[in-house]
Amino acid sequence: MTFGKKRPKNYPFWVTERIHLNQRGKEVKNKMKKILLSLLGLILAISLVGLGAFAYFSDVETSTDNIFTAGTLDMQIADSDQGWFDGTPVTASWKSPSNWAPGETYEATVRLKNVGNIDIKYLFTTYYNYSWTGADLANVIEVVEYNEYIPGHGWIYNMQSPQDLWSLIGDKATPLTLKELIVAWWSGDTSWIDYCTGSGYDVTPGPAIIIGGTYHAKLKLKFMETAGNAYQGATCSFDVQYEGVQDTSQVH
Repeated sequence: MTFGKKRPKNYPFWVTERIHLNQRGKEVKNKMKKILLSLLGLILAISLVGLGAFAYFSDVETSTDNIFTAGTLDMQIADSDQGWFDGTPVTASWKSPSNWAPGETYEATVRLKNVGNIDIKYLFTTYYNYSWTGADLANVIEVVEYNEYIPGHGWIYNMQSPQDLWSLIGDKATPLTLKELIVAWWSGDTSWIDYCTGSGYDVTPGPAIIIGGTYHAKLKLKFMETAGNAYQGATCSFDVQYEGVQDTSQVH
């Protein structure tokens, strides 16, 4: 018996070739893995370079303590002989002289001041609570002038062109009487829009009363010469409401 190296096995030819093929296949797979890993590494490196090449500049800033505070809409009223009031009516803003006679005129002004911190976009005027004794005196009182001062815009002369207020209400003819003016505004006559001032109404492009501005409503009235004896001692009275709003849907 001889000890030493093992005698190589004598495999058949086809077995030996199969073994050689398996070994070569393993070598090829190992080479392919190495090539694939190299390609992946190369792709990753190119991607990183590309990201750096196409980077954009950036910056970040911050806004803090953002607070919203509602504004206030507030008016004060005054007339020709009384000071400013807030929430309290002025009285007898338009009051004829004692013993007013036909042919005589009288004028007075009501003022509204915006003391809030937002613009009053629209101003609505309403005449109401009309009453009379003896004879309906307002039928023989002519509205000679009805002017409005819009702060930031100027004066509007409602009895003149392009307003021609007399052609819009009542019998749509001159003279325009105080009764026609009161009744139209009292009944909410929709055939004219002069009861609304501001933001496109009443030839006013901007707000009716800007912040800190003062609106004026001036009436000049005449006791018509055509008044007969039936009007001696007659009286009439009415109230006027001014409503400042931001939207027309708010009007009461």
